[in-house]
Amino acid sequence: MRCSACATRKPDAALAALVDYLERNQSLTEWSSLVHFLPYLHRADARRFEAFLEALVAKVPGLIGSKLMAQFLAHGRAQHPELVECHLAYWREARSRQARQAYGEIVALAALINPEIVWGAPRLEAILDDPDAVDARAGVALSAAQVFADGERRTAASALLVRLLGAGEDRVWRAAFDLFRIADELTPDEGTIALLQAIADKLEQAPRLDATFVVERLSSLLPHHAVLIGTLAQRLADQWRTDLGDIQTATAMATSQLVDLAITLHRLGPDTREIGTTLVEQLIATNAYEARQMLDQIDSRFRASAQVPRRPRLPRRSERRSRTSRRRGSTIS
Repeated sequence: MRCSACATRKPDAALAALVDYLERNQSLTEWSSLVHFLPYLHRADARRFEAFLEALVAKVPGLIGSKLMAQFLAHGRAQHPELVECHLAYWREARSRQARQAYGEIVALAALINPEIVWGAPRLEAILDDPDAVDARAGVALSAAQVFADGERRTAASALLVRLLGAGEDRVWRAAFDLFRIADELTPDEGTIALLQAIADKLEQAPRLDATFVVERLSSLLPHHAVLIGTLAQRLADQWRTDLGDIQTATAMATSQLVDLAITLHRLGPDTREIGTTLVEQLIATNAYEARQMLDQIDSRFRASAQVPRRPRLPRRSERRSRTSRRRGSTIS
């Protein structure tokens, strides 16, 4: 805390101390922690700060790909866009997959949140067009999902995710589905619906995906766009069919939520009644425990409400005679 306060009050003095320490110590372990102080030096002399960062990367190359260094560049993009761009080449060409992913994350944040940064959009287009930039695209998807969840620029983030999903890359799909976890809620806005439609259309290309929070977030959108929600739920149930019937998997926990969603769809009206019925049938076909249990409960309610049939009473002799006479006098008997 004292060092942070000192760096804030006297950034040039703190920078001089770090420059001196770098001459004596190039330990990756040491500098992995000291990178924490870099954001406090943003008011230091720009030329000296830039020279120090160049020396730091040259003498401690292991920092390229580190989480704290990536965070420093990501957070400093708006204050020092030229300085950040000077270091992006190291991350784009790094051997570390984590570094190349971080490159994509930083570029996407610049393009989405700070469109005034001149290098953001061109670098983003280069990532999207480069067939070998798989790691960077995974980073782009992660940042786009976070921006979407924050809701600040949801339409732009949605459009970017829709474009990324077209490539069918596993890590992009996982990042896109992670937004169901990090978003507090989904709203039926244009960006959300466009993304859900893209997911529904391209779900066959998706890898095995985590079901956590997905159905819960979809249910929160009802009754808006119920047909789309129901269609997506059906396709998810089909993709998860193996795990839904296995109570040892985490995906099986989504069964009860799918059952509730199916009931809601069935009750909403004629447009979604058949979708709800089909979804329940899908769950039963997967041998999902919750679906079977729900049907057992429904059956038991019907059985309890049904009247117990009474044993027929034998008619009296007088009644038998009168019925026989009526039967004989009938024109249709």
